[in-house]
Amino acid sequence: MRLRPKDIALILVAVGASATCIRLGFWQLDRLGQRRALNSLYEQRFASPSIDLATVASFDSLEFTRAHASGVYDYERQLVAVMRRLNGVLGVHIVTPLEVSNGVAVLVNRGWVSSADGRTVNLRSLTERDSARVEGYLTVPIAPGRPSAGGRGDWPAYVVRVSPQLHAARFPYRILPVVLVRGRSASVNELLPIPPPEATDGPHLSYALQWFAFALIALIGTAVLLRAEVRDT
Repeated sequence: MRLRPKDIALILVAVGASATCIRLGFWQLDRLGQRRALNSLYEQRFASPSIDLATVASFDSLEFTRAHASGVYDYERQLVAVMRRLNGVLGVHIVTPLEVSNGVAVLVNRGWVSSADGRTVNLRSLTERDSARVEGYLTVPIAPGRPSAGGRGDWPAYVVRVSPQLHAARFPYRILPVVLVRGRSASVNELLPIPPPEATDGPHLSYALQWFAFALIALIGTAVLLRAEVRDT
């Protein structure tokens, strides 16, 4: 069989496409390994004893660490995280500052409550006791965007992202760079605790298999096409 220039070009294209697909497949396998490592790390943190936020000196590497804090809720300055779904039902997250010491507070995600439009909610009915000991897990949200301007007095603040970095300027005290997600049921029946994300492998394995399949299809398809051309000549 003598290959024509267009046959050689077809083979080169097929080999190049196959190599690219194989590389993408191994990239997905690498991401799968990273995700499993993170899942293992987060499971270890959930299994570890709860830390007291009052004793934390550095807030690096605390994602999904179990923690607790005691203080006083500031119900006058709350964030309402809009368009949040729980088990397929539309609602909001209620985020309330907890003043843990003089001039210092942590944002506490007190829980989820249903809302027909994903925004409107009666905050007064969701008020609990002022003093509280909150137990849950930490998130360290890093949200892109421009920090909110402070001193506007527009409370409650309806937000898309719950990020201490974005909203710290709204408050008259220092906000810790983490969010404490309450892990227990609230004293208010409407507020439901927010479960941590499931430790799954995600779609990476299936994506990797798809890329490897594409690579095989490119090679086999090219071979079949060249063989058919040989039969026709």
